[in-house]
Amino acid sequence: MALSKVGLIDVTAITGETALAATPATTDEFLINDGGTIKRIDASFMQNSSTAFGAKLSSAQSIGNASNTVLQFASEDFDNGSNFDVSNYRFVTPEAGQYLFHARCYIEWGNAAGEIGRLQIAYGGTAIAIDAATAQGDPTSGSSLRITSIVNCDASINIDVRLYHNQGGSQDADNDPDFTYFTGCKL
Repeated sequence: MALSKVGLIDVTAITGETALAATPATTDEFLINDGGTIKRIDASFMQNSSTAFGAKLSSAQSIGNASNTVLQFASEDFDNGSNFDVSNYRFVTPEAGQYLFHARCYIEWGNAAGEIGRLQIAYGGTAIAIDAATAQGDPTSGSSLRITSIVNCDASINIDVRLYHNQGGSQDADNDPDFTYFTGCKL
């Protein structure tokens, strides 16, 4: 019986005949050839994160003039990991790492040229990514504001989406899930 240098692997037993019938556990190991050297690697390095969510408005939301308003994403399409808080309209990071977030909101605003609409992703209450647009003066020509950002997060951080406009009166954020939503995943 030929064994490896450290006596762990019987090279004659590596045949590939036995199929793995379930998803590998994170502590399972693979053998890889790293430039001619056989090495072991934990399956955890090969697995994707299961932390992901997709949230939407459950109804149109009135956004007051000149106020940063948290969008009330109270309905979920999916929430792998159960980290989206529909009561407080935010995602809570389960662990430190890099996350990809994307938000979009459709709103009719800007009855005068120069008025603005602004969509932002907030990290612990502070804006970290912003999309802004300036109106051309037609209040019925709505606009989709959208933002995508990769964020280096600590654990247990609240991430929410905020909308601002200065149209002069309250305007509704559209609840059509094709145009107003918030998604994210751990990279």
